[in-house]
Amino acid sequence: MFPNVQVGLCEPGNTPHLMDEQLERIIDACLNRQRAIDTELPDLTLRMMRDFRQTDASAIRELVNFARKNLGIVLQPVGGGFGCADFNFTIAAMSKFDRLRKLWQLLHDDDFLDRASNAGFQSVLTRAPRNGVYLPTREVYGTINKPAAKIFCSYSHQDRELQLKLRAHFEPLRLAGFATVWYDGEIQPGGEFAREIEQNLQDAAVILLLISSDFFASEYIMENEVPIAIARHDRGETHAVPIILRPVYWKVTSLGRLKALPLDGVPVTEWHAGVDAAMSHVAENVHLLLLHD
Repeated sequence: MFPNVQVGLCEPGNTPHLMDEQLERIIDACLNRQRAIDTELPDLTLRMMRDFRQTDASAIRELVNFARKNLGIVLQPVGGGFGCADFNFTIAAMSKFDRLRKLWQLLHDDDFLDRASNAGFQSVLTRAPRNGVYLPTREVYGTINKPAAKIFCSYSHQDRELQLKLRAHFEPLRLAGFATVWYDGEIQPGGEFAREIEQNLQDAAVILLLISSDFFASEYIMENEVPIAIARHDRGETHAVPIILRPVYWKVTSLGRLKALPLDGVPVTEWHAGVDAAMSHVAENVHLLLLHD
């Protein structure tokens, strides 16, 4: 009954003016029951399950402007149109982790979701990782709604104070139901120390290796925990991540081939913005690592 017309888009640009022009093309395509050709694979899709209406146009413009002005997230229109009335966007980001962080933020920002719902959208979907929010019920599905991941913390007791401080920085992930951190302080009286450590090492989705001179000086860690962590990492069963707590010449060791945190292997105690900023940086990057699984 309606022609299947494809409306081409120019390549996404970086200027708001060009992005606004592209958004208008998609709005026109929706209103005319046409399809705007995607210029590239989208990161984010806003989807309706009804015909797009003229009154929806201003709401979608306001939604895109809200993301840009209030959240600092630039949604670059790349296609969409009629056919469940999709609006497809890429996310302007400096890196893969930055893109994942922004996608996570959009799926959890109540103001953004409220505006998307008021604009007539039923679902907010992301492509990689495949996640979504069903707006009528706010049900979240996909990898962001999977059971909490276990994070194992391997450390020297000489670094207990730094280890506990780092663990506190993972509390927001625990409260959000995303991850839990296990360390040997969780062992109850009467528990078998070696057996419980090995069991939790085998169950962990991420193994944090808290690097310092005392870490390498621990015979138990080097003979029991590190071999399991490396073997599981090499089999693709877990992520073994060195966290450099204090300065030490660690690159010459068996862990030297692994990418470390904080960024560039700068020790937590020497991070330019302070210890708390370094640990927050570690928690955020581990969160993004789990998101990408």
